[in-house]
Amino acid sequence: MSHPNAFRFEDHPNARRFNPVQQVDIEALEKRYGFTFCEDYLAFLRRYNGYNFDSLTAAPDWAIEYNLIDFLQYIFGIETGWQYNDLALEIARGIIDPAYLRFVYPIGKGPGGNPVVQVHQGKLRGHVMLIDDDLQMSASEFEAAYKRKLESYSADQIIPWLRDKQGAFVPIGDSLSAFLDDLLIGREDNGVINVAIVVKDA
Repeated sequence: MSHPNAFRFEDHPNARRFNPVQQVDIEALEKRYGFTFCEDYLAFLRRYNGYNFDSLTAAPDWAIEYNLIDFLQYIFGIETGWQYNDLALEIARGIIDPAYLRFVYPIGKGPGGNPVVQVHQGKLRGHVMLIDDDLQMSASEFEAAYKRKLESYSADQIIPWLRDKQGAFVPIGDSLSAFLDDLLIGREDNGVINVAIVVKDA
Protein backbone atom coordinates (compact mmCIF):
# COMPACT_ATOMS: atom_id res chain seq x y z
CA MET A 1 0.00 0.00 0.00
CA SER A 2 1.49 3.32 -1.02
CA HIS A 3 2.04 6.15 1.45
CA PRO A 4 -0.79 8.73 1.32
CA ASN A 5 1.82 11.46 0.87
CA ALA A 6 4.00 9.64 -1.66
CA PHE A 7 5.41 11.98 -4.30
CA ARG A 8 4.91 10.89 -7.92
CA PHE A 9 6.04 12.94 -10.91
CA GLU A 10 2.99 11.97 -12.93
CA ASP A 11 0.74 13.68 -10.36
CA HIS A 12 2.22 17.08 -11.28
CA PRO A 13 1.83 17.67 -15.01
CA ASN A 14 2.00 21.45 -14.56
CA ALA A 15 5.41 21.51 -12.88
CA ARG A 16 8.03 23.71 -14.52
CA ARG A 17 9.63 22.17 -17.61
CA PHE A 18 13.20 22.56 -18.81
CA ASN A 19 15.14 22.40 -22.05
CA PRO A 20 15.66 18.80 -23.25
CA VAL A 21 19.13 17.52 -22.48
CA GLN A 22 21.54 16.94 -25.35
CA GLN A 23 23.93 13.99 -25.40
CA VAL A 24 26.80 16.25 -26.41
CA ASP A 25 26.24 18.34 -23.27
CA ILE A 26 26.19 15.24 -21.06
CA GLU A 27 29.47 14.05 -22.54
CA ALA A 28 31.06 17.49 -22.28
CA LEU A 29 30.22 17.77 -18.59
CA GLU A 30 31.51 14.27 -17.85
CA LYS A 31 34.75 15.03 -19.67
CA ARG A 32 35.17 18.40 -18.00
CA TYR A 33 34.88 17.04 -14.46
CA GLY A 34 36.17 13.50 -14.96
CA PHE A 35 33.18 11.48 -13.80
CA THR A 36 30.63 9.19 -15.42
CA PHE A 37 26.97 9.66 -14.59
CA CYS A 38 25.05 6.69 -13.19
CA GLU A 39 22.44 5.18 -15.47
CA ASP A 40 19.44 6.18 -13.37
CA TYR A 41 20.53 9.82 -13.29
CA LEU A 42 21.06 9.71 -17.06
CA ALA A 43 17.53 8.33 -17.42
CA PHE A 44 16.22 11.17 -15.25
CA LEU A 45 18.08 13.76 -17.33
CA ARG A 46 16.66 12.38 -20.55
CA ARG A 47 13.12 12.40 -19.19
CA TYR A 48 13.02 15.59 -17.12
CA ASN A 49 16.43 17.32 -17.26
CA GLY A 50 15.97 18.79 -13.81
CA TYR A 51 13.06 19.54 -11.52
CA ASN A 52 11.83 22.51 -9.53
CA PHE A 53 9.80 21.34 -6.55
CA ASP A 54 8.92 24.96 -5.77
CA SER A 55 6.74 24.97 -8.90
CA LEU A 56 4.29 22.38 -7.56
CA THR A 57 0.75 23.62 -7.05
CA ALA A 58 -1.12 20.61 -5.65
CA ALA A 59 -0.50 18.41 -2.63
CA PRO A 60 -2.52 16.61 0.03
CA ASP A 61 -2.39 17.63 3.67
CA TRP A 62 0.12 15.67 5.70
CA ALA A 63 -1.61 12.44 6.69
CA ILE A 64 0.88 11.36 9.38
CA GLU A 65 3.92 12.71 11.15
CA TYR A 66 7.26 11.99 9.53
CA ASN A 67 10.91 11.98 10.56
CA LEU A 68 12.41 14.72 8.40
CA ILE A 69 15.97 14.72 7.06
CA ASP A 70 15.51 17.76 4.82
CA PHE A 71 13.20 19.22 2.22
CA LEU A 72 14.07 19.00 -1.48
CA GLN A 73 13.96 22.12 -3.63
CA TYR A 74 15.70 21.25 -6.91
CA ILE A 75 17.06 18.33 -8.87
CA PHE A 76 19.70 19.54 -11.28
CA GLY A 77 19.76 19.20 -15.03
CA ILE A 78 22.23 20.11 -17.77
CA GLU A 79 21.85 23.31 -19.81
CA THR A 80 18.34 23.67 -18.38
CA GLY A 81 17.97 27.31 -19.37
CA TRP A 82 17.30 28.22 -15.73
CA GLN A 83 20.10 29.27 -13.43
CA TYR A 84 18.80 27.75 -10.23
CA ASN A 85 18.89 24.08 -11.19
CA ASP A 86 21.70 23.96 -13.74
CA LEU A 87 24.33 21.41 -12.70
CA ALA A 88 27.35 23.15 -14.24
CA LEU A 89 26.39 26.46 -12.66
CA GLU A 90 25.94 24.84 -9.26
CA ILE A 91 29.37 23.21 -9.49
CA ALA A 92 30.87 26.54 -10.52
CA ARG A 93 29.21 28.21 -7.51
CA GLY A 94 30.90 25.68 -5.24
CA ILE A 95 27.93 23.67 -4.01
CA ILE A 96 30.52 21.07 -3.02
CA ASP A 97 34.29 21.38 -2.74
CA PRO A 98 35.86 20.45 -6.12
CA ALA A 99 37.87 17.69 -4.42
CA TYR A 100 34.65 15.78 -3.74
CA LEU A 101 33.92 15.54 -7.48
CA ARG A 102 36.41 12.67 -7.60
CA PHE A 103 33.85 10.60 -5.68
CA VAL A 104 30.41 12.21 -6.09
CA TYR A 105 28.55 14.70 -8.25
CA PRO A 106 25.71 16.96 -7.04
CA ILE A 107 22.23 16.15 -8.28
CA GLY A 108 20.10 18.50 -6.20
CA LYS A 109 19.76 20.57 -3.06
CA GLY A 110 17.37 21.56 -0.31
CA PRO A 111 16.06 25.05 0.42
CA GLY A 112 18.73 25.54 3.08
CA GLY A 113 21.50 24.70 0.62
CA ASN A 114 22.32 21.14 1.69
CA PRO A 115 23.60 19.34 -1.43
CA VAL A 116 22.20 16.00 -2.59
CA VAL A 117 24.90 13.95 -4.31
CA GLN A 118 25.26 10.63 -6.11
CA VAL A 119 28.33 8.45 -5.67
CA HIS A 120 30.01 7.61 -8.98
CA GLN A 121 32.99 5.57 -7.79
CA GLY A 122 33.54 2.33 -5.87
CA LYS A 123 31.23 -0.13 -4.21
CA LEU A 124 28.70 2.57 -3.34
CA ARG A 125 28.35 3.79 -6.93
CA GLY A 126 24.78 4.92 -7.48
CA HIS A 127 24.00 5.61 -3.83
CA VAL A 128 22.44 8.98 -3.04
CA MET A 129 23.49 11.02 -0.02
CA LEU A 130 22.68 14.38 1.49
CA ILE A 131 25.65 16.44 2.65
CA ASP A 132 25.08 18.36 5.86
CA ASP A 133 26.50 21.73 4.86
CA ASP A 134 27.32 22.56 8.47
CA LEU A 135 29.61 19.50 8.63
CA GLN A 136 31.01 19.53 5.09
CA MET A 137 34.79 19.93 5.20
CA SER A 138 36.69 21.65 2.44
CA ALA A 139 39.74 19.89 1.03
CA SER A 140 42.02 22.36 2.82
CA GLU A 141 40.21 21.83 6.14
CA PHE A 142 40.51 18.07 5.71
CA GLU A 143 44.24 18.29 4.97
CA ALA A 144 44.85 20.59 7.93
CA ALA A 145 42.99 18.24 10.27
CA TYR A 146 44.30 14.90 9.03
CA LYS A 147 47.63 15.78 7.35
CA ARG A 148 46.61 14.00 4.18
CA LYS A 149 44.94 15.16 1.01
CA LEU A 150 41.30 14.23 0.54
CA GLU A 151 42.06 13.18 -3.03
CA SER A 152 44.57 10.57 -1.82
CA TYR A 153 41.75 8.34 -0.59
CA SER A 154 39.64 6.02 -2.71
CA ALA A 155 35.86 6.31 -2.74
CA ASP A 156 35.60 3.07 -0.77
CA GLN A 157 37.77 4.59 1.95
CA ILE A 158 36.50 8.14 2.23
CA ILE A 159 32.74 7.88 1.69
CA PRO A 160 32.05 5.35 4.48
CA TRP A 161 34.21 7.50 6.78
CA LEU A 162 32.31 10.66 5.86
CA ARG A 163 29.06 8.76 6.41
CA ASP A 164 29.79 6.75 9.55
CA LYS A 165 32.53 8.65 11.39
CA GLN A 166 32.63 12.30 10.37
CA GLY A 167 28.87 12.46 9.77
CA ALA A 168 28.62 14.94 6.88
CA PHE A 169 27.23 12.37 4.42
CA VAL A 170 23.72 11.17 5.23
CA PRO A 171 22.53 8.14 3.20
CA ILE A 172 19.12 8.73 1.61
CA GLY A 173 18.88 6.07 -1.10
CA ASP A 174 20.67 3.05 -2.56
CA SER A 175 19.94 4.53 -5.99
CA LEU A 176 18.36 7.64 -7.45
CA SER A 177 15.24 5.63 -8.24
CA ALA A 178 14.95 4.43 -4.64
CA PHE A 179 15.52 7.95 -3.35
CA LEU A 180 12.80 9.40 -5.57
CA ASP A 181 10.38 6.61 -4.63
CA ASP A 182 10.74 7.52 -0.95
CA LEU A 183 9.98 11.25 -1.32
CA LEU A 184 6.86 12.55 0.40
CA ILE A 185 4.80 15.63 -0.47
CA GLY A 186 2.39 17.56 1.68
CA ARG A 187 0.78 20.91 2.27
CA GLU A 188 1.72 22.67 5.49
CA ASP A 189 -0.79 24.49 7.70
CA ASN A 190 0.31 27.79 6.13
CA GLY A 191 -0.41 26.46 2.62
CA VAL A 192 3.22 25.92 1.61
CA ILE A 193 3.89 22.72 -0.34
CA ASN A 194 6.98 20.80 0.73
CA VAL A 195 8.65 17.71 -0.68
CA ALA A 196 10.36 15.87 2.14
CA ILE A 197 13.37 13.58 2.35
CA VAL A 198 12.50 11.39 5.31
CA VAL A 199 14.02 8.62 7.35
CA LYS A 200 12.96 5.49 5.53
CA ASP A 201 10.07 3.57 7.10
CA ALA A 202 9.51 6.42 9.55
